[in-house]
Amino acid sequence: MIIGNKNSFAVEFTQFDSDSKMGYGKVWVQNEFYGSNESLYTK
Repeated sequence: MIIGNKNSFAVEFTQFDSDSKMGYGKVWVQNEFYGSNESLYTK
């Protein structure tokens, strides 16, 4: 799920199938992202 516009500011979150309260997140600023599929975030 992506909320916002990657060209300006957006937040992307991908939930785990096994646990919907856990997943990976990225923050997008001017089409550059911070975070990765290795960085684990909780909801």
